[in-house]
Amino acid sequence: MTAHQTLRTVDRARATAAGPPSSASLEMVVEAGVGRGLEVRFGGPCRRPAGLERAVAASFAAAAAALPEAARDHLEVEIGHVRSVLLQDGSERPLLDQDYRLASCRGVVLEVCEGEGFRSPWTGSLDPAELDPALPLVLGPSAVLALLSYALELTGSHVEARSPAPMPGLTVIDTAASPYPPQHHPFASDGAASPDRPLIEDGRWRDREEHAGEGIDPLFVLLTRPDRALRPLAAATHFNRRNLAVRCARAAHLPPAAVLVDSWRVRVGPRSGAVPFHAELSRLGPGGERLAVTTTVGLSLDPWEVLARVEGACGPEAPAVDADPIEGDSYGSAPPLVTGLLLADLAAGG
Repeated sequence: MTAHQTLRTVDRARATAAGPPSSASLEMVVEAGVGRGLEVRFGGPCRRPAGLERAVAASFAAAAAALPEAARDHLEVEIGHVRSVLLQDGSERPLLDQDYRLASCRGVVLEVCEGEGFRSPWTGSLDPAELDPALPLVLGPSAVLALLSYALELTGSHVEARSPAPMPGLTVIDTAASPYPPQHHPFASDGAASPDRPLIEDGRWRDREEHAGEGIDPLFVLLTRPDRALRPLAAATHFNRRNLAVRCARAAHLPPAAVLVDSWRVRVGPRSGAVPFHAELSRLGPGGERLAVTTTVGLSLDPWEVLARVEGACGPEAPAVDADPIEGDSYGSAPPLVTGLLLADLAAGG
């Protein structure tokens, strides 16, 4: 069998409010088709991307100046370059060659506007005591991605915990494509297109074999999550999937006033029933007002109940991030979703 080598290089620099910019360069070669599985070689180019560090520091300062003061400590900006090349029989075939710039704050992936810098989605801030628990609940793209990611993790770990309740109009696709270039590699070992596969289709689960431990794509995992090469794949909670793309076939109107879940993080491992989440919230008001709640809010929710109460999407799919302190951040796409719930239905404190 002819050997295929995929050469991937990533140069990136990141800036946060915690200190000066950090940077890294990584080179990796994954060889497939040699009769011995995959062979992986890592290298660290002897260069420091100082230019990226200067660029990310300037971009961070500009983005922070546009944010409400209460949100600035949560800002992260990353600038980098990703390149993938397929090597075979002495020839090179480019697969990916992309510069990128990305900012996130409070779990929200901020829009990149060419020539204008990052725009703040928030117009101000709000104390959590000022939230009206009677306001309807809307899930932002990152909250949607995190909720469905947890539901998939729950089902993969405890299939009996899967809820038979419908999830109106929701489709979840496992895909090798990502809005975050370091996690984007939609190619198989021979450079062919890597197919997507539905995990949930129009509110219904696909065969469990397709989403709970089968179909591992080690090439994709190694190239986009190289830290996992240092541990067994089965030690990773999300080892059985790539990136998630969420779609909703139903549309709903955004309420004139609502509580928006910008992002949330579950505080326990997979289990059935209501579980505690820490949430970053905003209050939406008329005329485009979006006030960032200054501290995280403790919520308790049953993921299946929330998914069953989705009324529809109130906007297009957008880049989203599921922040995970163990597995690392995973990027995908999802639309904002209007639910039939009120904040009071989830407010639990803690």
